[in-house]
Amino acid sequence: MLNPRTGKLTQFVVLSLCLGAPLTAVAQDSVSPPPAAEATLDFLPDQNDPTALRCDALADHPTDPHRAGDGVVFEEISLDDALPVCEQAANRQPARPRYQYLYGRVLDSAGRYDDALRQFTLANQAGYALAAYSLGAFYKYGTGVAQDYGEAGRMYFRAGNGGVWDAYAELGTLYAEGTPADYPEAKRWFEHAMSGGSQVGRVYLGELYVDGRGVPADWSMAVSLFLEAEAHGDSDGIYDLGLLYRDGEAGVPKNPTTSYGWFIRAAQKGHVMAMVEVANDYYLGRGVDEDHKAAFDWYLQAANHGVPVAQRNVATLYDLGDGVTQSEADAAAWYRQAAEQGDTIAMTQLSHHLRWGRGVAQDVRLSWEWLTKAADAGYPAAETELGMFYEDGFGHQQAAHWLGEAAKQGDGLAEVELGKLYQQGFGVDRDLDQARRLFTQAAASADPEVAQTARASLAALNPAPQPNSAAAPTAPALPQRRLPTQPSAAASDRSDTTAKVAIGVGLTVGAILLLDYLMGSDSESSNGSGQSGGTSTTTSSGPFGGSSSSTSTTSSVSRPDPPRPMVGNIFKIRMGEEGRNPGVVGR
Repeated sequence: MLNPRTGKLTQFVVLSLCLGAPLTAVAQDSVSPPPAAEATLDFLPDQNDPTALRCDALADHPTDPHRAGDGVVFEEISLDDALPVCEQAANRQPARPRYQYLYGRVLDSAGRYDDALRQFTLANQAGYALAAYSLGAFYKYGTGVAQDYGEAGRMYFRAGNGGVWDAYAELGTLYAEGTPADYPEAKRWFEHAMSGGSQVGRVYLGELYVDGRGVPADWSMAVSLFLEAEAHGDSDGIYDLGLLYRDGEAGVPKNPTTSYGWFIRAAQKGHVMAMVEVANDYYLGRGVDEDHKAAFDWYLQAANHGVPVAQRNVATLYDLGDGVTQSEADAAAWYRQAAEQGDTIAMTQLSHHLRWGRGVAQDVRLSWEWLTKAADAGYPAAETELGMFYEDGFGHQQAAHWLGEAAKQGDGLAEVELGKLYQQGFGVDRDLDQARRLFTQAAASADPEVAQTARASLAALNPAPQPNSAAAPTAPALPQRRLPTQPSAAASDRSDTTAKVAIGVGLTVGAILLLDYLMGSDSESSNGSGQSGGTSTTTSSGPFGGSSSSTSTTSSVSRPDPPRPMVGNIFKIRMGEEGRNPGVVGR
């Protein structure tokens, strides 16, 4: 219930909240006790410590009522400046929870999650509500710790009672995402968050009204809530409207022009994922006149805010000289930034630049490491490429492993190459039925070149009967493997590459990368008939996948391929894998 004096909840509620289990109401004292210090936001900057004040200026959260200036959004923390300063401030004695939290925030931005968790825990134990808010996000998303909705709920509840009203909204999302979902309870928490001024709660409530989850569907109410949140500085709601009109979801008619209008409105207010969508619209001519220079400019804005997909698209446009003067050095630099944030496509493209010394010093071993990292992360194009390197280097068991991983994800080229291994018994037991199944699956590939190769392999496996022939049967001929030449800016036609991030570059490297890596060879691959320089017809919405048909000449790079921002689970949009929006979810 609410304490009438403080407006805080005096008894908690929630949570056995085990992931995948129904939410259960329990009393707060039935779970592990909270830290002794009551949560509060009243840990003030140390006006007598210049180092501490410098840390405040570099890392204060935008929602901190005691912040220095406007605060710094998560993606824009300057790690080079903030790490040493905030570490020094956090380690001074006596311990100051404010600076333990700020150091944790910087460590979080640097991807040092174990260290960040340690700092947040110390600050939370001392009673700093923003630290509890950050811990809630860590437990909800499994960042640096095992995912635990129960502990996330306790931390959000603690942070909310300490004055972080957005934490109550995040607590509501645990009900909305529970199994089964409890939308009425989620609504109650969103409304409680709104009562303290949380615009996050207002947006989340609007999202319930969009398609009637726990409330009657009410489009007018949803738009009203989104616009009210925008008026108070939160543009997530109008970004949501752009997504709905873009995709035609929740009964909203698909309308690219209206979608662009909402995206540009949110982007102009600093919404970083809206910037990516505006760039997509300009690149595709979706709801606005096609303008690749404008697309590059918007991608660059989002890239400078730390959005990995935008960084990768900036790199690709530099690689292609599309909308900007071609620069392989700039391309490699932006691919590296995106790769360091975990973008597997960027990892794969960076490996190609390193292999051929395009815009960077040639480094075959580092190229191999990035490609392996992308494959380890489950990117099918990298798995296929890695498998083919092993295949050409006669590491057939490793080849079968990586091609098998990619084939599980429906990669047509991997299915063809794995089928050949089963046909020949290389790295696996010979199994013509399995080879036939893989070739058949690959024959349905949307990539016409892969489909054609698969059909040829299938025909070779099932030769037409030859009547009146007494000759002994012979082993079926296999399609010739492709070993194309090294790609170069002069030789490659980069004017209209396909939407799919090309596996063709894997073919441009072939066995040479594996041999270079293992033996230090400087040999180059022979000319062949691989994807580099090949012509294919794909069905896509321009460079981003979708519904238009285009004929293209593949090369070692691909057109920008921005993934669709998260719409299936609207409550995670603020922490979507393609870039977190400013100042959200405790970060």
